[in-house]
Amino acid sequence: MWSRPGITAVLLLAFVLPASAQAPHLATDLEKFSYALGLRFGQSLAQQGLKSIDPAALGLGVQDMLAGVNPRITPEQIQAAQDAIVAEIRKAARDKAKKTLDEGLSFLEANKNRDGVITLPSGVQYRILREGDGKQPTPEDKVVVHYRGTLLTGQEFDSSYNRGEPLTFGLGQVIPGWTQVVSSIKTGSKIETWIPPNLAYGERGSPPTIPGNSTLYFQIELLEVK
Repeated sequence: MWSRPGITAVLLLAFVLPASAQAPHLATDLEKFSYALGLRFGQSLAQQGLKSIDPAALGLGVQDMLAGVNPRITPEQIQAAQDAIVAEIRKAARDKAKKTLDEGLSFLEANKNRDGVITLPSGVQYRILREGDGKQPTPEDKVVVHYRGTLLTGQEFDSSYNRGEPLTFGLGQVIPGWTQVVSSIKTGSKIETWIPPNLAYGERGSPPTIPGNSTLYFQIELLEVK
């Protein structure tokens, strides 16, 4: 009857209060723990695209399950409703992915004409902010870099600066756009780069921080080639 394993178990834990109950003060450990479970469940729903849900019906389902009473709707009705909602979510995801792709391609088309922007044959774009004079790595090398990554909206999804230490990795172990652009510069260089989705995380993205079909922006400092 339930096609998403694990969701039922979370519901039983997260929604133990009637939907009409007064909001707790979050003073006791049980209240805080229950609230934390609710936050996690809500985050999980949002990541799956389920940002709209009927709390009263949800609470009623949990109460019935805890009370051991028979479901108020048939398995066929449950499946039909679930299929309809999943279809809506998938359509919304496809529409969003297409919009994200179109926006990224439009941005790259305009960006390639900016002063100093270099476009590689693959479509990766970069601009040198500081020219280094050290060794230029090959795709087989291990490098040490500082970097910051954002979506085109400016929303940051990763930063070695925030962590307070650079990242060491093999150039063949990262997204193709990184391999290409870092192997195009010399040690000591600092660049900004724009990577199209087919050379980043593609149609799937990297949930929850990177939506599908996202063109990504990075600032990268190449500190060392090992």
